[in-house]
Amino acid sequence: MASKTICIKFAAFLNVIALLVQGCGGGSGTGSSSGGSGGVVGATVNSTPDLWRFYNAGGERVFYGYDPYVNRIMRVSLNAATVEHSSRLSVPARTDSWFAGPEGKIFFTMDDKSLSILNPDTGASTLVKTFAGRIVSVAAEASQGLYAFVDEYSAITLLSVSQTGTVEGQWTGGPILGDGVVINAGDILPGGKFVVGSTAGKFAVINIKDSIASSSWKFTTQTLTDGKAINFVAPVKDRSDRVVIGTQENTMLIDVNTGAIVDTEPTGANGTRQKNGRVHVAYLDTTTDRWKFIAVSGGDSFTRFDLPNNDILKLKTEAEQSYLTDSGFNLVLKGNGSRSRRVVTMRLSDALVEKSFDINASVRIGLSDDGFSAMDPSALGSISVYNLTTGATKSFLGYNRQILQKE
Repeated sequence: MASKTICIKFAAFLNVIALLVQGCGGGSGTGSSSGGSGGVVGATVNSTPDLWRFYNAGGERVFYGYDPYVNRIMRVSLNAATVEHSSRLSVPARTDSWFAGPEGKIFFTMDDKSLSILNPDTGASTLVKTFAGRIVSVAAEASQGLYAFVDEYSAITLLSVSQTGTVEGQWTGGPILGDGVVINAGDILPGGKFVVGSTAGKFAVINIKDSIASSSWKFTTQTLTDGKAINFVAPVKDRSDRVVIGTQENTMLIDVNTGAIVDTEPTGANGTRQKNGRVHVAYLDTTTDRWKFIAVSGGDSFTRFDLPNNDILKLKTEAEQSYLTDSGFNLVLKGNGSRSRRVVTMRLSDALVEKSFDINASVRIGLSDDGFSAMDPSALGSISVYNLTTGATKSFLGYNRQILQKE
């Protein structure tokens, strides 16, 4: 398979690969997981609503985030005429972790142990379940209305939800499925297959709707030839028959139906695996002192990049947020000295920085495939949306004025 070489200072670029968690953008299971910990089904729940996220609607990115000044969820896009907002929330979202359902029609709010569904237009909040422990991770296939929420005791609640937010079915099970499978990691694939991996080197394909209907786990199992404990499971874009599975030694592209390894990479115990944007893993090959970068697309093999561990690019700042696209990185970089933060998009083929924006250090930023939103701390309201491909920018100011006057 072809390799590409990018010359960058990767020692300073570790935080780019290590992607600080954005939470669940785009309405389905994005997020992050390190190579060795395991235990994450879908994506780790973000403990605060500080970051803006996005979902796709009509071919554009719609960003959404919580505005504490008016206690509402705000939604905006580059093509919008104004900022849309939800009704006033009955409970401030300061400690909630939430994400969009299908195309932002509904939102889930998580307040410690409680899970609710919020209609952002009417403000109606419906309690779905109170868990025994704090909610720690979530997997989703929003187009199918299928979700899996996990609490700190590894209880897993399966949900089937309509496009309007009606809970059509739910069931809670423990992490032991039987047939030697104890859930250690997992995710929901396009089309709705729920794949989970065990410490025994087995993975199970769970039928969510059948499990809900029978109030018991309904699944089939496969055993990896790797035989090691599975600590990472991730979907492959637009593929219901492929899944990425990681152990402490390898990252593998697996045929879901047969268990066959389609492609594999010896990423080692120190590999850092991420789901933000395009699923990928990075690890240092100590024999060559080169960083190996393995990305997942929709094909039957990994895309491999070979990154020298040297000082050529001289990137002196650290990445605060990062999002991997099909062709590059979108990065939020911390400021140096008096310099403001900077948002850049970098081409993967040769590390060319194609676009660069200086952003105030106090803004809340949300990254997507081709753009980002930036919300300034302003009671009157101040949001800008940037296109990372064209450089186009649109700002919205003072949209909270009427809300505050009425209240």
